[in-house]
Amino acid sequence: MSSKPSFTPPVGATVKISIPPEWFINISAISRKNYNQGVFIQTNIRNNSSFFISENGKNGPMRDSAFGLFTFPIAPRQTPVDLDLSVYFADTAEILTAKKLRVPNYSSSKLDVQKSEKPEDASDDIPDYVTFFIFVEDTPDNAQVAGSGQFDDQVITIHVVKTNPNKIPPPPPPNVIKPYNPILDLPRPSKLENYLKQYDVTFLIDDSPSMADENRWVEASNALNGLANYVIDSGFDANGIDLAFLNSDFKFLFKDEINDVTDKGKVAAALAKVGPNGQNGTPTGQRCSEILNKHLDRLDAVKGTQAYAEIKPLDLIVITDGVPNDKDPNLELTKVLIDVGARIRKQPTPHHPNSLGVQFVQIGNDPFAATALPKLVQADTGSIVDTVPYAGAGSISPDKLERILLGGLHPNIRAQNVI
Repeated sequence: MSSKPSFTPPVGATVKISIPPEWFINISAISRKNYNQGVFIQTNIRNNSSFFISENGKNGPMRDSAFGLFTFPIAPRQTPVDLDLSVYFADTAEILTAKKLRVPNYSSSKLDVQKSEKPEDASDDIPDYVTFFIFVEDTPDNAQVAGSGQFDDQVITIHVVKTNPNKIPPPPPPNVIKPYNPILDLPRPSKLENYLKQYDVTFLIDDSPSMADENRWVEASNALNGLANYVIDSGFDANGIDLAFLNSDFKFLFKDEINDVTDKGKVAAALAKVGPNGQNGTPTGQRCSEILNKHLDRLDAVKGTQAYAEIKPLDLIVITDGVPNDKDPNLELTKVLIDVGARIRKQPTPHHPNSLGVQFVQIGNDPFAATALPKLVQADTGSIVDTVPYAGAGSISPDKLERILLGGLHPNIRAQNVI
């Protein structure tokens, strides 16, 4: 799946245009002759289609034969859109219906596809766009009059605009393990519904005693419960959300616990069951190692197979108030993250750099945490780490958690920013 709209070379009077998710599409056609002309557009969206047809004896904008509209707009989709175009003409005095015109005998001769894109140096305020210009030649080569024009019988325009403001990631190294999940090459989703379908997310929550201070546990619990209720009320796919804790071995898996809106209280009950009672301090390195290496173990177990391409990228969101204090030096947090980054990049066939990401969200105003957590970004982790500083009491809210999920960067985009 390409991260930008693309087309396959035309075959006769047919061409296929492929549009990634979250692009708005608008199609129109102009007849430049006075005979019957038509453009059939077949989509992969529930078999939706359109047939633009000219009015015999007139040229100019062509109308959709079913609705009389001059354009065929397609709203942004959560999945790729394929457009199969076929072009027809009949140089006859008879006025042909769309059904009569759409037969192989009336196929146009050939197409010429040109593309115009947003310039690389254009302002970020301008959304990304691509316009395809499809020029049509009706007359077969063996019937052409010497010196006559070519590709001047119809013009079809397909204008697509990217509605997701997130950046398109750069290509991965050529030697990454294949086939990988095509989501890894697309911009991160801009809508929570799409994000939850495409990503697995684990919230790793600090349950050390200090989380009881300044209502930190209450603030984190309310934010997580509010986000969960919003997801449940909206009917979003939440199967990929897990809750885990630094000290408690209790885990809450949405796919096992949440079935409908009647289960909204379960997240609050799970958080109340754990509470800030952990007696082992802040073993962030240990828990991060377990979660991240488990994900890489899943990838390693099926690399080179189709199952590998079906594994969603993992986002680990760590909500913590303090500096990690793992006792085992091998589980020191910075070392764990460096080791995970090295495992992703292991040669000769590394994993895709966007296979996982970690965000550390500080809650509370511990000055040591405020200094220690940002240093993780500077470590040689393959740019898998980002941090979210604390913005004051009450700043961790359901809306803030949603913005954190949707505001994360692909590691290979973060690497460009570091450079």
